[in-house]
Amino acid sequence: MKPPAGYLLRMEARVLEAIFPGTTDVPGLCRERALPFLAMFHDQSPRTLRLALHASAIAFVMATPLTVGALRPALLLAPEVLARHTEACAGHRVYLLRQALLMLKTAGGFCWGADQAVRSSMSVAGYKPDPLKAGCAPATSEESGP
Repeated sequence: MKPPAGYLLRMEARVLEAIFPGTTDVPGLCRERALPFLAMFHDQSPRTLRLALHASAIAFVMATPLTVGALRPALLLAPEVLARHTEACAGHRVYLLRQALLMLKTAGGFCWGADQAVRSSMSVAGYKPDPLKAGCAPATSEESGP
């Protein structure tokens, strides 16, 4: 499967970065970690899921007239207005806009939750290395348990 154009991946990474901002206690999702995840996501997910992610990101970027009354795309808004836009999308009366944000939060949550910095800030153990990334052989039946 051919990966999407670099612009589309970068736009999706910026959208996820806007949806998962950091706090003083927990780091947010940054583009540098989101881009490899999105490339892997696009390689391994079904076509319908990829299209849903693309459409959701575009809907989020273009929905600013409905949420904050701005005629600019969401990625060109000031950070505080962008935060208001994200919050307004989550509770908007148009169901498809809420669903688009849910799709973005689901896909971005996979990346954000697997980040070691996030997991350690919440005192949660990290994941074992991915055998597909590390080139390791799959677990044997003895290692995988009953």
